[in-house]
Amino acid sequence: MSSAAAKKQRPKYLSLPAILFQIRLPLPGWVSILHRVSGALLVVPFTAWALYLLDTSLRSEQGFSHVREYLGMPLAMRKSSE
Repeated sequence: MSSAAAKKQRPKYLSLPAILFQIRLPLPGWVSILHRVSGALLVVPFTAWALYLLDTSLRSEQGFSHVREYLGMPLAMRKSSE
């Protein structure tokens, strides 16, 4: 029984350089990693922008009115049918 335990492979703890340079990831692995990175690049600036607007609106009454006007501006104006 002890010889079976001695032959059992121990887990390999991976570091970032090992993942990037020693282990060959298949294409779906790289796509998964790049998908997570692109998601983070989309979320982080939006969160920073939203926190900036919240800070500005809570700082003063003028800041609140400025943020309210800013958020009230549409990106593209529709023509009215009148």
